[in-house]
Amino acid sequence: MNDDEAQRALVKSATEVGVQIAKDVYGDTFKGSMKAVGEILYGVLVPFETLAKAWNGVWRQFQAALTHKLKNVPAENIREPPKNIAYPLLQAYPFTEDEPELRDLFEQLLASSMNSATVEECHPAFVEMLKQLTGDDARIMRAFQHEEAFTLIEVLSAERPPDDSPPARLQLAERGPHKTVGHLFDPRLLALVQRRKPIAVQRCIDNLERLGLLAADMMRTLEDEAYREIYKTDEYKAIEAAHATGPRFLIKPNRGYVYRSALGSDFVTTCIGPSSD
Repeated sequence: MNDDEAQRALVKSATEVGVQIAKDVYGDTFKGSMKAVGEILYGVLVPFETLAKAWNGVWRQFQAALTHKLKNVPAENIREPPKNIAYPLLQAYPFTEDEPELRDLFEQLLASSMNSATVEECHPAFVEMLKQLTGDDARIMRAFQHEEAFTLIEVLSAERPPDDSPPARLQLAERGPHKTVGHLFDPRLLALVQRRKPIAVQRCIDNLERLGLLAADMMRTLEDEAYREIYKTDEYKAIEAAHATGPRFLIKPNRGYVYRSALGSDFVTTCIGPSSD
């Protein structure tokens, strides 16, 4: 069998797999639309000869994921994905094998780009952004599927005045100079990163800000109640204890929040998808 015959056989196999999965899960009523999905995907994939061969071992898993994500999409809405999304995405997808959180985002983006109702929100830059995310980044972004913003405080300190009187402290607190001790986030974000450390959340937020998906606002605050859980954390209590004595004292933290940008909202819609999934 030559290379062209091998590719045609792979296309045929992929289509048959898509039909069988659809039949197993949804019955014969979905057979036609899922066959179309299989044909579309491998029609896009065929130009990448070496890539197509590499997909032999993961195609059924990928096809099953796409079938699930497109199950509620009307057959008439299923379309060929834009090539500037599909081609780079398919090239990068095999490298997500060890990162299930990232793999899911790749699959959802391709599914969204195959849906005429959501394709306009699928920015081509999202593929490159996905390639620059870690599993922690993916989990942080998924949190913004249900919340538009999360609390953040910048913990500040100042050099202790010689007399250490309340008026002297107040003057330093108002005028500075100040030093940033650390940034603490909503404990719900802390629970999503593997290291469970504020610095790990900070790295994720920095990366997601760099990509334009999130932004921080330190000039405005959310309601007071929203910050109470941060003050209860072991990290904040440890900072308080460390500054109870010594050359520096804590001043009132600078409160703000992290929110998803307009581009970040499109990312959530197209790469994370409906909350019911």
